[in-house]
Amino acid sequence: MSLSELEQDSYDVVVLGTGVAESIAAAALANAGQSVLHLDPNDYYGGPHASLTLDELVSWASARSGHPGTPSPANRESPYFSAQRARYSRVTHTRPGAQLLADRRRYALSLSPAVVPARGAMIDTLVDSGVSKYVSFRLLDGVSVWDGGAGGFAAATPTEPAAAASDSESADRAEPSSVAAAESAEPLGVSATDDATAAAPQNGAAGPSGERARFRRVPGSKEDIFRDRSIALADKRRLMKFLLFAAGDYAADPLYAEHASKPLPSLLETFSIPPPLLRAITYALAHAPAAPHADAAAAPALARLARYLAAAGRYGPSPFLVAQYGGAGEVAQAFCRACAVKGGTYVLGRAGDARVEWAGTSGERGAQGAAGARAATSASGVDVAQATNAAPGTDRPPGRLRVTVPAHPRPIRARWVLASPDYLSADVLSRAGPSGSGPASGSALDGRATRAAETTAHCIAIATARPAVLGPAGEGAADGDDTALVVFPPKERGGPDGRGGQEGQGELVRALIMGEGTGSCPAGQYIIYLVSLTARDPAFLAPYLRALAPPAFELYYTHHAEAPSGADTASPAAPGAGERTDANTDAHADTHAAAHADRGDGNGDEDGNGDRSGLVVLRPYAGAIELTESLDYEAAEARRAVRAVLGDGGWFVRDEPDDDDDAEI
Repeated sequence: MSLSELEQDSYDVVVLGTGVAESIAAAALANAGQSVLHLDPNDYYGGPHASLTLDELVSWASARSGHPGTPSPANRESPYFSAQRARYSRVTHTRPGAQLLADRRRYALSLSPAVVPARGAMIDTLVDSGVSKYVSFRLLDGVSVWDGGAGGFAAATPTEPAAAASDSESADRAEPSSVAAAESAEPLGVSATDDATAAAPQNGAAGPSGERARFRRVPGSKEDIFRDRSIALADKRRLMKFLLFAAGDYAADPLYAEHASKPLPSLLETFSIPPPLLRAITYALAHAPAAPHADAAAAPALARLARYLAAAGRYGPSPFLVAQYGGAGEVAQAFCRACAVKGGTYVLGRAGDARVEWAGTSGERGAQGAAGARAATSASGVDVAQATNAAPGTDRPPGRLRVTVPAHPRPIRARWVLASPDYLSADVLSRAGPSGSGPASGSALDGRATRAAETTAHCIAIATARPAVLGPAGEGAADGDDTALVVFPPKERGGPDGRGGQEGQGELVRALIMGEGTGSCPAGQYIIYLVSLTARDPAFLAPYLRALAPPAFELYYTHHAEAPSGADTASPAAPGAGERTDANTDAHADTHAAAHADRGDGNGDEDGNGDRSGLVVLRPYAGAIELTESLDYEAAEARRAVRAVLGDGGWFVRDEPDDDDDAEI
């Protein structure tokens, strides 16, 4: 929308940012009859989850690089862009070549690459809202694990290509690496008797340490396990015994009680699982992070594994779906479309760069309690600052939150403002937590007051050669694998050769490959995303990238997020239909599912929908398992925000409830 003036001065809800959680919440609120004004200072939908063209991605990087010579948007010095430069650091990229620039508008490059579990909060939300008709999905073709020998990548000390770490204005396009791409994925699994052979595979390509290595395909079903001839019969029995344990009522088993707080590998060893299968189960089936992260423990890892096992077969053999055209950004835009259909108003770009403040001066407001306002944090961690003084003779309060936006000549009053922290000033955020304790207060899961920084290294790359891990393409790209999730297990980095360390320490790197069949790139090209939970310079991902394919373009950056100390932010807020719902499946499911703000206001408003207003702060995903868990988290965060505004009755309701397994997307 590009107007010098909006149609009205007040709205029920103003939503800042078009990220996934904000967009879902906006669609739900508009669907419930609320007037919604949705603002975003970016020129595109999706915010931190956007799917960008190549030229948009380069502009995004330039605005966050902090280099004085790089071009910047006119509103770069706004609070939002200041927060963005703090959230993203070490942003570097190579210069796209002529071929890529000619096709620059044909790319859909995701700032938050992720797959969608076939069972979970996101799928339920897509189906219940009817927004699934706006988004196309395909099954993830497979999951593979890198088998780099005993030293793996940890033993390597590769020389990073100069272009990978150079500034965007001076770097040339990266030359193809001398590190050859690995051979196509072989079946996973080596019996205990030939484990030594597995450490030095007979085929494959040279890894960064000069070893011969290869990728191994992870079986995705019971049928795959029994068809895999590389797994000894005895190991197949051990593996099936463990999977039956994970899919059953494991919480009642004394074995679980003994190992629940220990890393998952310690539990797997009790089933005599050999090392190659142990790594595959830990990092490619349960998608555990590297120890000593809290999510590496057996309790949360088994909860994820049970959910993924239940997801396999719902829409096909894979438990994961890939959204077309970049993924998360397309999902966010689909919910924005649903909000607009229900009357939501949208302003993007400079005209949507909003400023939020509490109405009235600080002297008029005084202390929060003295002015009748009080802050609360829901059990889910949705921070809510509530104003409870209703206007006399009306069923709604005066606008207690004031929003100033370039698209409108007068301040906009809103009963509610929903936003993530980057869109809010420090003063506004300081009133969003309990007792005015600030944005660092409250936990997204358990109400703890301390947050710790979660830092992740990212790489977005374009390859013009087919990654060998996908296998042969057949007669056409559509006949072969077009997507893959690849896991590079961690290794101890203590010794010079990477040997002798404890399994599960060091960096764990995950990669997501998306080909032309996903609508992400032109024919014959592939988008490769790499993510690792680490504070290291993201350029360390370069040899991992080159083990997959030589890049034609590469961008690296570090992302800083707030996460609850010692809490599992990866787990979804509420079990999806058909999921396990016992308390032991997800240690935090009870706090997620019960999450909504204290709704008593002393004014007889039982449902909380008449005389309350306030600010709801949506906390971005800050867990360790971004590729498989972040979208479920965003959907659950949106639901908690809607509950804070409307109570339990404001969420989507499927028009024609059908059998869960038949729910179409």
